Amino acid sequence: LVFCWSDCFYSYVKLYIVSLSYVCFCIHINTFFGVICVFFFFFQAEDGIRDAQESRGLGDVYKRQLSGVCTEGPGKVVDTSKVTLIRHQADIRDGTSAASYVKTSTAFYEKIMGSMVSNGHSLNVFVACLDQIGLAEMKPCIQCSGGMILSSEVWAAPHFRESFIKFFKRNEHTGNLEMGLNATLDVITSPTWKVSGVIGPCVGTGKTSTSVSDVETGLGGTCQWTASMIDHSTTFAVYFETHQPQGAANASQQSADRIVQFITTYEQGTEMKVRVCTVKHQGQEKTNFPALATQFDQLTSTVLLARLCVHKTETMSLFDVLRWLDRSVIRLVARFGTYQKDQPNSLTLPPTFSLFPAFVYHLRRSACLQIFNSSPDETTILRLMLLKANCEDAVLMVQPALYSYSMDGPPCAVPLDSSAVDPSKILLMDTFYDVLVYHGDVIHSWVEQNYHLQPEYAHLAEFLQIPKAHADALVANRYPTPRLLVVNKKDGNVRIMHNRLNPSRTHNTDADRGTQGGELILTDDVSLSMFMDHLKKLAVQQQ
Repeated sequence: LVFCWSDCFYSYVKLYIVSLSYVCFCIHINTFFGVICVFFFFFQAEDGIRDAQESRGLGDVYKRQLSGVCTEGPGKVVDTSKVTLIRHQADIRDGTSAASYVKTSTAFYEKIMGSMVSNGHSLNVFVACLDQIGLAEMKPCIQCSGGMILSSEVWAAPHFRESFIKFFKRNEHTGNLEMGLNATLDVITSPTWKVSGVIGPCVGTGKTSTSVSDVETGLGGTCQWTASMIDHSTTFAVYFETHQPQGAANASQQSADRIVQFITTYEQGTEMKVRVCTVKHQGQEKTNFPALATQFDQLTSTVLLARLCVHKTETMSLFDVLRWLDRSVIRLVARFGTYQKDQPNSLTLPPTFSLFPAFVYHLRRSACLQIFNSSPDETTILRLMLLKANCEDAVLMVQPALYSYSMDGPPCAVPLDSSAVDPSKILLMDTFYDVLVYHGDVIHSWVEQNYHLQPEYAHLAEFLQIPKAHADALVANRYPTPRLLVVNKKDGNVRIMHNRLNPSRTHNTDADRGTQGGELILTDDVSLSMFMDHLKKLAVQQQ
């Protein structure tokens, strides 16, 4: 006998279920605008299916598959009237009638989140729908419990099916699912620095100690955080603050080595596991900025900055977040750059900072921050993925990787710029969510005429397989599995590539039409070169 919550978490249904192993499914069929919506609920405990009883605080996973939006109960997002459309970004911003359920629905899911986290339960949502289904309101439940979102237009999409299979991947030796349940992260620091907070798929427990800083960054005010579920892709961004302990009479005491210890505890199967990592950071009596610059990690700093920006969007307008980001980068460049005052062309950055301004430029344009042409649900998915992803994957979300394939030479990485588009080349763009193989006009015309199928053009067939093999390898080794798209200039999905390229050539800059190389991007966004010019101009004005 298993108790399952209904689609709106408002009432429950009682069903007898025949199960294989410890996976059980409940099917609830609801008609919404003439469409059959099927919802699956998944309960997992370490000892298999349990009898009907109150939660015992064990690590459980609730899996929810959605094909429609909630229209009843306290989690209601939209009513069934065809006159009222589901809310969009402008409705939430302006407080229109379409967004009348946002506050009550979000408050309901926040209440559910508190119960889920306290009992060690996580919520994972699998979506197959052409429209929104209310993920923006469910965000507290998913993020704070460490859950996962997988989205597709149809259930049968290859990338969705592969991701679904990987979610249930088991350990080859123990047979347990490769996920940790009821996880907690404790941070212990030495007296010379404090932990300000964590940004990631977790929630603070409120536990305090001498390691807690008075300045909060992200989820602060505690030294312990919990996530009901973690997997190999789960990461947490931890922020610290330097601290001068009382009684430090001289500089040598203040510059003592700083030590931090991370203690991670989680359940896996019937076992409780503990992982401990201790890190030592060398202190200095006086900050040596040239020496500090040599240790700057551009990739990690980009991810930490991106997570902080996403966290700030919950309480600040996007305009204010971008202003804060711009000012932070200007101060950083002014501090570590070498220049003559009021002379932008004299500015030079250390080699370890050479890529950081470009990362910031693409972060400002990314869909993780920009909400134009994105629904609230889509924005929620992208931001939750960023908050959960590791450093390598998060950098791809900010600035995709671009590779060029030519018949005249070996494949190579190229700048993410419209100048990289060439009619006689193939491009591969990895945005983390999508892997695009772009055929230039010449290559596409050859494929349309089936030259690659003719024996005398076997070399063309081999050339076409090189980027395809690279793309297949990227798709196979990633979780969640990205979409694989083969596009050309006339394909509608080419907009994904155009949206991420630096628009060095646009209708505003290409006065002579055709005198510059590369693809013409129809956009009013500023280019990277213009962004760098303004950054240099403002940085050299700093005192």
